[in-house]
Amino acid sequence: ILRRSMLAGVTILGTALFKVFNSLHTFELARLHNAIEQRPHNVGLVTVMNHRSVLDDPFLTAVLIPARIIFTEPAAARWGLCGADICFRNAPPGSFLRALLTAG
Repeated sequence: ILRRSMLAGVTILGTALFKVFNSLHTFELARLHNAIEQRPHNVGLVTVMNHRSVLDDPFLTAVLIPARIIFTEPAAARWGLCGADICFRNAPPGSFLRALLTAG
């Protein structure tokens, strides 16, 4: 329940940040969704993103992942680990980010 709530919150906040308050332009988003949804469960998916902020991952990633996966399959919604020197420095943000981790 905690993971599902955190993912929903991050997705809603990310959507507000990137689609409502900014202009988000994506290319080949259907191709990304197909790669996420159609790959076998035992096959990983590597994505590369050029970003400017530590907030891009997880917020931007949460916006790009199909909403169906975020809300119905939270275990399948993953994003990269961020550097311990950035993400886990302070107790409250560190606790928040640790709740979202899927590996490590």
